[in-house]
Amino acid sequence: MICEKNYVKLILMKRHFWKSSLSDKSCPAWNCIACAPGILRLQSDLFKYEETRESKQSRGDEAFDASWIEYSFTAWAKCDNEKCGQQYAISGSGGVEPRYTAEDDWDYFDCFEPTSIHPTLPIINVPKKSPTDVKDALSEAFKLYWASTEACAGRIRVAVEHLLTHVGVPREKTDESGKQIKYNLHTRIESYAKTEPKLGAQLMAIKWIGNTASHRGGISKTDLLDTFEVLEYVLSEIIMGNSKRIEELARKLAEKHSQQGS
Repeated sequence: MICEKNYVKLILMKRHFWKSSLSDKSCPAWNCIACAPGILRLQSDLFKYEETRESKQSRGDEAFDASWIEYSFTAWAKCDNEKCGQQYAISGSGGVEPRYTAEDDWDYFDCFEPTSIHPTLPIINVPKKSPTDVKDALSEAFKLYWASTEACAGRIRVAVEHLLTHVGVPREKTDESGKQIKYNLHTRIESYAKTEPKLGAQLMAIKWIGNTASHRGGISKTDLLDTFEVLEYVLSEIIMGNSKRIEELARKLAEKHSQQGS
């Protein structure tokens, strides 16, 4: 029997769930946040969409192309666990895209992208023992993932700042005149990397994504998913100490059994 208190469930991020579009009949098989076994199922009878006014007007243009079509939609999804039944409100935009048909021909199909899902779905596993400010920043990042990739990256950066504070990396110093001088994130990560070079390098990679979002924009969802995946590993190491625990168990096993010979 596994002791639930000490057991850490490692869940690989299902990246395709966070890049898949919706149809008017189904949504990605996201996990319900209210219960463990539940999966979200789209309630197709509650799916509503309309073509935008600008999109309708564009149809009169001689150069009109199907790629100009734009929709707005609202939908509801429900946890399929009968004991749960949590409802999720989804809204966003849509359009059409070419796909192959069953007859090896191709046609245009409606597709929809969320800009909001409530309650918010966590993209990665955040350890329960994580500091509240880290969890709060990541909750905002999960919410913003759908609406603004740049804003999402900004909240991830805030989560990293809080994580460094949690491990004891100072935010500021006092100079000779007694003035408080704040350390920037780069300096704080360099300080942490002196004792944890591997994790420091991973946090620095996350920091660069935040810089791109702040100064140049153009962060893709793939960039964000890469960032979330790295951060998920860093959190498991810092908060749960997974690798250190395994190393300690291996050391104990070796000490106990190596003397018995091969």
